[in-house]
Amino acid sequence: RRIKTIVQHLKDFARQTPSDMEQQINLKAVADAAITILSALIRKSTDHFQFIAPEDSCCFVKGDFQKLEQVIINLITNACHALEDRSKSLSVTICCIHDSGKIRLSVADEGKGIPAAVLPHIFDPFFTTKRDSGGTGLGLSISYGIAQDHKGDLSVHSELGKGSVFTLELPSISKR
Repeated sequence: RRIKTIVQHLKDFARQTPSDMEQQINLKAVADAAITILSALIRKSTDHFQFIAPEDSCCFVKGDFQKLEQVIINLITNACHALEDRSKSLSVTICCIHDSGKIRLSVADEGKGIPAAVLPHIFDPFFTTKRDSGGTGLGLSISYGIAQDHKGDLSVHSELGKGSVFTLELPSISKR
């Protein structure tokens, strides 16, 4: 059953459909799908994974499920690659910011961290610190563009040796 679910999520992820930015999307469901697709990588990377999300209706945003899934997959994949051993933690957290009407998804890792000199370029197209291991430098750039297309923002806070937190912030809508 688990394999069937993963295969279905991969098929849905790979399916090219025209972008419908007016869909009402449950961001928790998007994160669940991304986590299912990446479950083997997550298990291989850490013994300390957490997914924390509210149950209430603030998890809804307007946008494109597959594009948001692409962002979350990229952020989790990068976080897994940043972990130096399985004892380091990785978490995905969704929270509602009721005062501003926003929803925030954060991917936090206890990985290597990003050098201060690199941070200003992290969302630049083709900028990568992983060229020798096959990095193209497109993942974060594309993810940033998708966040902007959803009238949101993608930001990062990082400290060398302590890890990074990537935060996707989107306008929330109430469930109809």
